[in-house]
Amino acid sequence: MEVDGEMTPKPKDVDGVRSTDTQRRVNADGSALPGEHNGGHIAGTQFYGPPEKINLVAMLKEVNQDIPGSDLKSYHVLESKIADKPENYQNFAADFEYRDPVNPNLVGSERVPTKFTASWTDAQGTPHGERFINVKAGPVERER
Repeated sequence: MEVDGEMTPKPKDVDGVRSTDTQRRVNADGSALPGEHNGGHIAGTQFYGPPEKINLVAMLKEVNQDIPGSDLKSYHVLESKIADKPENYQNFAADFEYRDPVNPNLVGSERVPTKFTASWTDAQGTPHGERFINVKAGPVERER
């Protein structure tokens, strides 16, 4: 699944809308998997992100937040960089990869992406990207 859009930060005095109930339900999709999961925004509320029900995926806590000492890359850190210099993050896209589903009706951990890649172009038109691993596993599994 690929999501793309403009990551324009909201003014500081404009509140974002969050649904803790929706975040909790998305978080539960990862409950059968190793590690603690959060309902993480694809486009954070600080960027005029779309409604929660289509804007959340279960992310490992270390991916969704900035946890010191974690060996997993933090999507939150990238969001902070975008908020600081949005002109350097044009044509932003996030491409999500999932486990193979058992059937067409995705349930529980099948809804949790295993990894995702963010890509963008900077103000000079140079392409960039970052890959985020969203599974708790050994080094071999993380490289896949």
